[in-house]
Amino acid sequence: MGTEAPRGRAGKLTVGASLALLAPEWDRSCAACERHVYRDDGTPQLRGGLPVVRPAGTPTPCHKCPKVPADLRASGADWNACRAAAVDPTPRTRRALAFYRRCRAVGRFPDDPIVAECAATIADVERAVESAGRERLTRALETLNVLLTKRRN
Repeated sequence: MGTEAPRGRAGKLTVGASLALLAPEWDRSCAACERHVYRDDGTPQLRGGLPVVRPAGTPTPCHKCPKVPADLRASGADWNACRAAAVDPTPRTRRALAFYRRCRAVGRFPDDPIVAECAATIADVERAVESAGRERLTRALETLNVLLTKRRN
């Protein structure tokens, strides 16, 4: 799964949840990247204590943003094409994620079909992230075991 945001049944909500879990340094709007320059850790680059404004027409870092489909990023497409293909979570999506976190924190969700659908979508992303993490850990441990076995022989 890497830092690639899975595409699927709920689009922006899936991408938003994936960003929050896998690549929080990219969890900002595309408009924010168009306005300001950001460091690799996701914090705004500052000059004199103020965010550095990105000059109009200056390329954004869309070529490495997980909101852009991986195949397009890998193709070497220009930043305009990447920006056009980005799935940018909306403020509504961000509110849904925050609401989900609050409900999950207290273990209580309203009996509402829309809330249930959104919660299922976010829970699917959480399970996929956990599963991918376990798979990576398993592969790393298997590799380490092979290396240690070879070293002993």
